Amino acid sequence: MNALWGRTFALLTGDFLFAKVYELMAPYNNLNILLAEGTIALVEGETLQASAVKNKNLNSETYMQVIGLKTAALFRSGTKIGGTLSNATEAEIEALGDFGYNIGLAFQIVDDILDLVGDEATIGKTAGLDSQQGKGFASVQNDNNDDQTVDALREKMLDGDYIKRAKTQANELVQSAIERIALIPASPYKDELIRIAKSVVERDF
Repeated sequence: MNALWGRTFALLTGDFLFAKVYELMAPYNNLNILLAEGTIALVEGETLQASAVKNKNLNSETYMQVIGLKTAALFRSGTKIGGTLSNATEAEIEALGDFGYNIGLAFQIVDDILDLVGDEATIGKTAGLDSQQGKGFASVQNDNNDDQTVDALREKMLDGDYIKRAKTQANELVQSAIERIALIPASPYKDELIRIAKSVVERDF
């Protein structure tokens, strides 16, 4: 969407989809609580990120809090809703929630790396935009909180081991996610969950 028509239409489409989802979810009663929890966390994460960027204190701890709220919590809601609709046990639903949360963390870490070093045609958005706006993985590594250009940040990341460490962390999160659903019986659906989890860290760097 962003690649075809630009940021404004992409953001408006996202707003429309949020509203449409709530319309579709109307008959499902308590499942709306799970969806609302994820959406509220998303807004809280974006707010925390905006505050940290404004005050130039987006450190590693705050970064993990931000992505836990704005991305991972939404993934957790989705996997818990899926488990509930599949009549899973409470233990299985919690495991699926943890699975989604870890996948969400890994996804955002990889997405932030790609924002810095990815190809725009591959990632479907303007490369370096988050870094330029003081957000994302690169900004956490900008220890002096100075106004480096995207090219300077990219060079710093590539010269050090920042990207390697971040990719290792993302892989560990995916492995933790897969381990968390060990209690769920084997099935083609579980196999697909594992395939999706692995695909998160197999995106082009």
